[in-house]
Amino acid sequence: AFRFAPDIVLLAFFLNDLPGHALMDVQWDDEGLPRAYARSATAQRKKLDQAPRGVLGAASFWLRSRSLVYTLVRKRIDSLRTGPAPARGAAPGPDRPDPEDPFLTAFSPAVDGDVKNSWEGAFRILAALRREVEDRGATLAMMLIPASIQLNDAAFSKWSASSARGATLSRRLPQQRMTRWCDENGVPCLDLMEVFEGTEPERYYRQYDAHWTREGHMVAARALRDFLKSRGLI
Repeated sequence: AFRFAPDIVLLAFFLNDLPGHALMDVQWDDEGLPRAYARSATAQRKKLDQAPRGVLGAASFWLRSRSLVYTLVRKRIDSLRTGPAPARGAAPGPDRPDPEDPFLTAFSPAVDGDVKNSWEGAFRILAALRREVEDRGATLAMMLIPASIQLNDAAFSKWSASSARGATLSRRLPQQRMTRWCDENGVPCLDLMEVFEGTEPERYYRQYDAHWTREGHMVAARALRDFLKSRGLI
């Protein structure tokens, strides 16, 4: 991307950008930066468990990956067969945890073990990126994207209830850690939690995954435009 000689390099951060979570094995070099990524044994087992079987399974998998209409209809049929679907998201992830959910690490206040390694790895990567961007005469800026379950206490409590660590998790913790690093390192940072917090997730996030709706994208785009103007970056 540097061949375009950008003035600004904007990095959007979401929960699954934390390195070292349970679904990814990372090989680190001598400077503590990632050299290679590979699916962990846990991720491989999950992929095998979810793999389509037979002709109908393969056809369903193909349609799920290409048709939102099919995905919505399929989930509705499944919910009628098995009862109400989970509130937001059909698979473990930022909208629905399981006891081994890799995203739980992002909300844990612990400062040792896997939690410490994940955050320290993220900050090393960010520091290396900032140096490279500034060496090329550009400015690094960050935009923090909240998950839908972070928008209010009720949604977060419902999401974290299935975890034994639920009572100790903090829904604002990822943003607090990232904004602190940005402040300490002089990196302009837009925290979209301040924009979306307290709103209805259904309005700005897709019902069956962690992505924004069209309206959510518009809200984020306006906030980003105003932020960059206020910092004199555009």
